[in-house]
Amino acid sequence: MKIKYKIKHKIVSILAIIITVINISSISSASLVGKEIKISATEYNNMPYSYNEEERKIVLRFTEENIPVYVMKKNNVMTSFTTSDIEFYNDEKIKNILKNGYGCKTWEELGSNNLEEAYIATQEAIYISKEGRNIEDYKIIEGEEERANRILNTAKDILINASKEKPSTINITTKATKWKTYEENNDYKYKEYHIESGNTIPGDITIVKGEDVKIVDKLTNEIKNTFNDGDIFYLIVPKDIEQDIKLQFNYEMNGAYLYTYRKTNALEDQYLFAEKTGLISSASFAEKVITEVNLEILNQDKETKLPIKENMFSIIKEDGTVVKRDLVTNEEGKINTKITKGKYYLQQTSTVDGYNINKALIEIDVGNQENITIKVESTKPVTEEFTVLNKEINVTEESKNVIENNITEVSNITTTNINKKIINETNETNLHNVNNFINTINRKNVTNLTKDNIYNNYIDEIFTQNKELEGENVTLHMTRKDYANYIDMIMLDSAKVPILPVASK
Repeated sequence: MKIKYKIKHKIVSILAIIITVINISSISSASLVGKEIKISATEYNNMPYSYNEEERKIVLRFTEENIPVYVMKKNNVMTSFTTSDIEFYNDEKIKNILKNGYGCKTWEELGSNNLEEAYIATQEAIYISKEGRNIEDYKIIEGEEERANRILNTAKDILINASKEKPSTINITTKATKWKTYEENNDYKYKEYHIESGNTIPGDITIVKGEDVKIVDKLTNEIKNTFNDGDIFYLIVPKDIEQDIKLQFNYEMNGAYLYTYRKTNALEDQYLFAEKTGLISSASFAEKVITEVNLEILNQDKETKLPIKENMFSIIKEDGTVVKRDLVTNEEGKINTKITKGKYYLQQTSTVDGYNINKALIEIDVGNQENITIKVESTKPVTEEFTVLNKEINVTEESKNVIENNITEVSNITTTNINKKIINETNETNLHNVNNFINTINRKNVTNLTKDNIYNNYIDEIFTQNKELEGENVTLHMTRKDYANYIDMIMLDSAKVPILPVASK
């Protein structure tokens, strides 16, 4: 049995999204890898502080293009050399130090008095990071407090800024869990997104794929074609269209190439230098927009309208696939879930004690509704009063019609002699009547049964057997199922024959 259940609502849809961001960065062909580089050294002897027992001097190294060259561990050897064994170095921590130190930034940007101070501050930042130095252990030379503090404070600032570096990419994030109706047009919904792109120069946004999609700046409420770090925009989409959306973010990234040259495997023989550069990059932002409907199932007692908890249901697609199973009603008799467009059937799979299972399949047509509520009413088993007579038995009129229309002259009666379809269309109690009649005739071994004598034989047999039974009329209160079990119990006793009901109230 199928009950068709359709609800018409205003066209609204729930949008589920999947976000992926893919970044593609182009590497400049002007890198220094494989090129011949000449590195020169200059001694600086006027250090305003000391660290442990180290000499109060440092060697400043530069390429011919005035790119500062640093070492991983202190090396005061005055050596100039030429090499072409330059390779990329992938230590992100050192890269971020050099990106925020002298070379990628000017000495003025670092707040130093000259390039020597900026160089020393950057080199000290590397020592502190790689050797685990404590900046409080530096001993300031008397009379050099101002210069020493300026250099060491710059080193601290370089390390702080390096720790704040973000990945060389952009991130599109949202804290919203639900889409909101766009106030200027209720046929659309929007969600708020944040752009994080600390290492990028302002770029542009392009809608690559999407039907009737808009990007609007939160502050100006205008169509947004460009972006900066920290921008917030609204992605506005139609409520009733299921689609894939793709946005393209094109930008130039403020970055740096980090190179190394290793004279030996010793840290003090590993030379580092960075080259400030702008990387042309792009990021793809993709969403799969799926229309879904909020489905609420409400299970109540048919008579009292009270909720029924712990009843279990399944949702089945039109092709028979179970898409949701073991859905259990809560204290309010409710189940809340989401389903996509299509035709489904709701099926009750189990029930709590005291209620019948609703065997009807409830059809659900999911279209452009926002919410669908299905009410399922459960009934309790019907209790009927049967009057059983020990001395007078009648065959019900319904049973009589089934027997007359389906039995002719036969020597042995079985259920195979009766049209099964007609039996199945009768109720539960009537089926017992037919079976009881057959058992009675077979026990008497009647060979001359005709339509004219079937009831006499049947009633005579019961009457004869019941004459031996004593007792007055007995009134039993039981459900149809209980009554069927009662009949089956009697039939197990070969000394008795089944008693048929004569009336029910």
